[in-house]
Amino acid sequence: LRALYAYPAKVVFLDTLFSDAIDPSLDRELADAIKLLPTFVVEGVRQSPGFDSTGKPAPTTFPMKPLEIIANAARGLVAANVFWDKDHVVRHFSPSFGMLDRFETPMAKVARAADPSLSEFPGPRDLIKYYGPPPALTQVSLFQVLDRENPLPKSLLENKLVVVGRALAIAPDVSLAETFTTPYKSKVAVREEIPATAAARIVRRERTRRCRFKTALFGTLADLGLPP
Repeated sequence: LRALYAYPAKVVFLDTLFSDAIDPSLDRELADAIKLLPTFVVEGVRQSPGFDSTGKPAPTTFPMKPLEIIANAARGLVAANVFWDKDHVVRHFSPSFGMLDRFETPMAKVARAADPSLSEFPGPRDLIKYYGPPPALTQVSLFQVLDRENPLPKSLLENKLVVVGRALAIAPDVSLAETFTTPYKSKVAVREEIPATAAARIVRRERTRRCRFKTALFGTLADLGLPP
């Protein structure tokens, strides 16, 4: 975070959950570093197994908050959970926790910090418009950011929206692997590319809106020259 401040980055999304206290001095040091830039911190999701009244599996989902000192230092908390369709392809903007009366994607918070003039955000029928087969966005390793002898070009991170997190394409445990299939099915994207793409498209006001079924059917009939 201090290295990103040196560029400086415009907004940072820290997609690493700090829910366990280990050393108070280290927690304070991290909190101080978070305050250097407009930094959003992830809040996680945990599922507990359970069953409904009919005996069908119905896991209980509840958020996991970061340490209070970390949460207070951050600009805000963001749920970076990834949802996929029945074919396991990630197409939609993820919804925020508890938004039953209206749709709001968590990455809207990050995008709004990057561009306060934003007034329109994705709806439940909007689809993420990917930039291409992954990796379509610039990915930088941690050691490259920390390498003082061979610094990265300033233009690479200066005034940019930066997502910080792990990128485990191959993991010793299947549960740790964080790769997801995009509409470009020949390749998969690491987890961080999905919220980064979502935030970038919101800032640039670019997204694909899926038509309602009746509208799509009418358009198909019209294209075929058939009466609706």
